Amino acid sequence: MVRIVVSLLGNTIEEMYKKISRTNENSLLELRLDSIKSLNPKDVPSYFSSVMDRAIITYRSPSEGGMSKDYKITNLIQLIELMKDYHPYLFDIEAESLKKISNSVDTSGLNMIISTHYIFTKPTAQDLNSFISEYKDKAKYLKIVNNPENITEALMVLSLYSGIEKGKLIAFSIGDKWSFTRYLSVVLGSPLIYTHLKNERVVEGMPEEYEAYEFVKFLKNWPSMV
Repeated sequence: MVRIVVSLLGNTIEEMYKKISRTNENSLLELRLDSIKSLNPKDVPSYFSSVMDRAIITYRSPSEGGMSKDYKITNLIQLIELMKDYHPYLFDIEAESLKKISNSVDTSGLNMIISTHYIFTKPTAQDLNSFISEYKDKAKYLKIVNNPENITEALMVLSLYSGIEKGKLIAFSIGDKWSFTRYLSVVLGSPLIYTHLKNERVVEGMPEEYEAYEFVKFLKNWPSMV
């Protein structure tokens, strides 16, 4: 069954924490720690330890669409070390970042999403399939996001669902024009759909939390689809 994720932003960790009360209690919480100015990783458990069973920890590099102007790879390493003791629902880490820190930190014990975001580059079908082949046995989920210029590029990402077990891949495109790919991803087998709080859209094309719940409710009329 697909899970609905609410992406939470905040200039401060306190601001992000206060938004949890506005989410559906059944939603997972993507904590976009890269949105926090001057992040101190040690503050994360202090605020979020009570919701770790719902938390997806994300600290994304600017090269893949991250929001932090003071992104530090050392913060990522410290977050990984901390979270091994707190067991969040998932930890999202980009493949390129994982390569950079592989000799510095052990990620075993974490339920990981290994992701790649083609925000500024255009992947080929070979690039996408190589990513899946390299990482499919190293993470609970794989996540692929692109920024297409045309329908062919959007459909290329969706076509990946046909070559991998259902419930393993999260793949869609960003942009209002390609918002349909987020909904189709659920039908094709994505285990997660990312959403935002009312009036707090994170990226173009992302649905609001209640819209995703309405869509999943609609699909339940065709149980084989979800």
